[in-house]
Amino acid sequence: MVKLNKEEFNEKIFTRINALISDYDLIKEGELIAVALSGGKDSVLTLHALKNYQQFLDFDMVAISVDEGIEGYRQHGIDSAVNNARQLDVELVQKSFKDEEGFCLDDIYQDFKSACIPCGVFRRNILNKTAYELGACKIATGHNLDDEIQSFLMSFARGDTIKFSKFGPELDVIHPKLVPRIKPLWNTPGKEVGMWAILNDIDIHLDECP
Repeated sequence: MVKLNKEEFNEKIFTRINALISDYDLIKEGELIAVALSGGKDSVLTLHALKNYQQFLDFDMVAISVDEGIEGYRQHGIDSAVNNARQLDVELVQKSFKDEEGFCLDDIYQDFKSACIPCGVFRRNILNKTAYELGACKIATGHNLDDEIQSFLMSFARGDTIKFSKFGPELDVIHPKLVPRIKPLWNTPGKEVGMWAILNDIDIHLDECP
């Protein structure tokens, strides 16, 4: 069995992400990029990757975490977000469903076919509102290659061609108050994201959402 070299693997990961950002011009000099930081492996790698990219391009970063209010699950993710932001000296703005919307996800999820429906809607709204108020030019999300392919196949199977415009490493501006999104991990497989976190002993939230 060939032993994986941490330095070589890290270089591979960050070189690919850096090339994607450069090739698609995802970040421009002087911009403020808000990282949607859940504390999971994908968002944490996105934070580390953009911090690394600052050595090649002069831009600012801020991280935003959203506590949906899921008892016994969410706090570890918030702790991970706080620890990683502190380690990289990135400002973290913490928001919650309770403060922003007046309720926790635990209070309302039973009224929906799936808890993911209200969770996604309210989380995206809070992320966008916060990024807009902070003056962020873009929101960087942790969508990886697996996420992109799965979403595409689901939309294709449903014949939902309207959603095809949402695929790709950058989502265009569709409204003055909607902050455009970029996906620095767009061509990075989910397996490699997990390997990076384990190899580097990164503090991440691994629990499955209940």
